[in-house]
Formats: sequence, structure tokens, C-alpha cells
Amino acid sequence: MSKKSLYFVYDGPALASHEMDVRSLAPALLALSDIFEEANAILNGDRARVSVNVKGSFKTGCFGFDLSVSQSVMQSLLNLASSQSVQSAADIASILGFCGGSGMGLLRVIKWIRGRKIEKIELKGSIAVIHIGDVFLEVEEKVLRLLKNERIRRALEEAIKKPLETEGIESFGVAEEQDAADMELITKSEASYYASPKPEPEDLGSTEYETTLQIIGVTFQEKNKWRFSDGLSSSFYADMLDTDFLARIDNHAILFGKGDIIRARIREVKILDTSGTMRAERAIVQVFEHRNASVQLKLTD
Repeated sequence: MSKKSLYFVYDGPALASHEMDVRSLAPALLALSDIFEEANAILNGDRARVSVNVKGSFKTGCFGFDLSVSQSVMQSLLNLASSQSVQSAADIASILGFCGGSGMGLLRVIKWIRGRKIEKIELKGSIAVIHIGDVFLEVEEKVLRLLKNERIRRALEEAIKKPLETEGIESFGVAEEQDAADMELITKSEASYYASPKPEPEDLGSTEYETTLQIIGVTFQEKNKWRFSDGLSSSFYADMLDTDFLARIDNHAILFGKGDIIRARIREVKILDTSGTMRAERAIVQVFEHRNASVQLKLTD
């Protein structure tokens, strides 16, 4: 088991009596716990577990507390055979930027970005190069993984940005011990840097294939979807993109109704939405064949 103790402090005139509004403190504490748990999951997978404990540690004119991060390594035949090393509690704290002196941990990377749009990220082995305009920053690939994690970014917003937006709280600091000279300090003017970016849907790739479908519902209004069944799963909606097929319908060259069968090429795009749920979007690219829904008799052997 590995352990790491850290000292966190919120400072400002509102905290002169060593008291902090529980509506600000409770979400911040939960967020700090989430940060360590998620960072451990990203860096170690199921090979280790962490727990976070807090105790008061007051200093005149501020509200400070110690967090003790305990990590237990999950021993199994798989772990023993694995060549991957486990990132200790101290390693995780350093990668997050909660300690480590001059290292470029997550907190300092976010402060360097300052809310600016990242234009390009290059991976060079274990190093990631972040480009913004004419400047760039080299960080460990491990830091980049934490930077891209939505749960960690939301937790940092709860632990840093939101408390600093409270009147009378002027700074947030973290160090390995109280009164440390190398305390990582974030001021009220820097609070906005730690806002969690809005997540965007992620394109997981697309495939095209040919299949037979049954028409369940049809609409001819622009941008409305048709409803189909593939006979295997529940029905689904898809855009009809075959303009030649639609033109033949408009010209009454094709007459069809509910339940008719088509042979078509489908484009299927997998999307990971902002809630972390994967979904599929489908479109009919080309219709090769259309037939009436009525049962066809076989007249020859």
C-alpha cells in the first residue's frame, strides 16, 4: 500500500474565522476525491484502488485541510504477470500537479492553456506536444490523458473554479505540507481557466454495407427520416439520401406502401454522445431494388 498526504487551502477574507460554507466545501471535497479516483482509474485501470480521507489543519486567516490518499494494489495472477508498473499515490499527485516542484502537472498545463483553443496535439512516444498559435508545450502523455478526461475536468471546476467565484475567497493552494515554499497557487483571476470544456460528440467511425430492409414508415418532408426494420432488431430511423430513388417516387414511376421491401446500401456512423453513450446514425445511400410487400408465389422449381 502507498500513501500520499497533501495540504489544500482556500484563502481570503471570508475565511478569516477558519469557517467555510458547507455548500462550497462539500462539493469541493467530493470533487477532490473524484479527481484521485478517476486519475487512478485512467493510469492504473483495475490494478489499484485509492481512498481519500480528510482532516482539518487550520492556519490563521484561511481554511486548510489535509488529504490523505491511500492506494492498495490489487494482487492477482494477471497483475503479477503484467509488465505494466502501477503509478503510486505520490506519482498520481505529481501527474495531477498537486506536488512535484518544477514539474508540468495537470494544474500548470491548464493554467498555461488559459482557456485558449488547442489547435493541434502531436504524440512523440511518451511526450505530447500541445500547440496553440505559435507556441507549444511538451507534457507527459499521462498528463494529456487526464487533461482530456471530462470527469476530471468537471471535478477540477468544482474544487477550484466554483469556490474561487465565491465572494471573499481569493485563492486555492495545494502543497505537500502546510507552509511549503513551493505551494501551487491559483488566484481568483485564474479561476476561469479551470472551467470544464463543454463535451462534444465523438465520431467513432463509419461503415457501409448492403442489406434488405422493410419500410415501416415513410415521410416526404425535407430532412425527415424514414423508419425501417432489418428483421433482426428493433426498428430504426434513417435518412433517405438516394435522390434518384426519391425522384422516381415524385414522378410516380414507383408505387409503394407500408411494409414494402428494399435492397439498399446503408451508411452507419457510430457516435459517442456527450453523456458517454454510444449510438448509431444511419442513412440509405443507394436503393438497388424495390418490391411490393405482398407475398410472392413461387411458380417454378
